[in-house]
Amino acid sequence: EALAPGQPARTLRLAVGIDDVVPKELAQRLIAPALALGARRVRLSCQEGTLERLTAALAVHDLDVVLSDAPVPASLGIRAHSQRLGGCGVSWMGHRSLVRSLRARFPDSLHGAPVLLPTDDTAIRRALDQWFERQELRPLVVGEFEDYALLREFARAGSGLIPVPDVIGGLKDAAGLEALGPARPVEAQYFAVTLHRETSHPAVAALRSGASALFATPGRAAP
Repeated sequence: EALAPGQPARTLRLAVGIDDVVPKELAQRLIAPALALGARRVRLSCQEGTLERLTAALAVHDLDVVLSDAPVPASLGIRAHSQRLGGCGVSWMGHRSLVRSLRARFPDSLHGAPVLLPTDDTAIRRALDQWFERQELRPLVVGEFEDYALLREFARAGSGLIPVPDVIGGLKDAAGLEALGPARPVEAQYFAVTLHRETSHPAVAALRSGASALFATPGRAAP
């Protein structure tokens, strides 16, 4: 019946694991091309969690692909392929009142300023800690978060500055945040983790190919 002329194509299931540190707006943009396959209707299933938990689910075929900010480390003992989807710069953003009080002397004004950061087991946090050290800055770490969405909510409430990938910097108005300045040369990188280098899953292939266009023209945070 499925092969008969005029019959709708069978639904294609796509199970995606999203590392907590990956911004939800970015995850949606990465997955969108996979949902736009003309010949197949795709049914999306998303799980969120740590890279360790998600790769364990990938290993038993509960997931088709995992989106992460880092390749799978060898210490996890899982044989998987991590394909780099792209990377972009990172900018500091925060509530308007906080940003405007710090803008004049940036980046020196970050010394003692309140910041909200991803947890120290993430690639972006390690890069930012090195950036602080190079800049000889000691900000006040108000909070550390596994979940990027929660981190951003505290920033919207004025609790501190947060690092935002420039690829989603154009969403600052919707998020109620304002840009302070870049954390050059820190770069946020994102990966698609699969069990095999080559995948026969058409939706995963569409996700991978769509990422190149997304990161080629990243959203730019205001100066």
